[in-house]
Amino acid sequence: MKGDGLDYEYKFKAPKTGKYRFYVNNASNTGRSASFQVYGYKSKKKLDAKNSATLIEGCGNFKSKKISLKKGKKYYIKIEKAHPCNASYDLKIKKVK
Repeated sequence: MKGDGLDYEYKFKAPKTGKYRFYVNNASNTGRSASFQVYGYKSKKKLDAKNSATLIEGCGNFKSKKISLKKGKKYYIKIEKAHPCNASYDLKIKKVK
C-alpha cells in the first residue's frame, strides 16, 4: 500500500492464525525531512506501544515486533501528521515464522 502523508488508518484482518509483521518505509523525496508517526493498535482504541515509531525522510524504515493473531482477528495501523509537508510511504504486512 502507498500513502500520501495524510492521516490514514488501515485495518488488517488475519487470513490465517500466526505471527505477522508490518513494515513502513518513508518514501518521501522532498528534501525537507518530511516525517510522520506510525502507530499499531491491538483494537480500534487500544494502542500497541511496542509497535509505534516516528519515521523521518532519509533515516530508515520501521519493522514492527511480531504480532500474534488468530484467523479473522483485526489489527489496526495508523499513519498521521506528516511534517513539515506531506510525506509518502509504503506499507507492507507479511506473515512470519
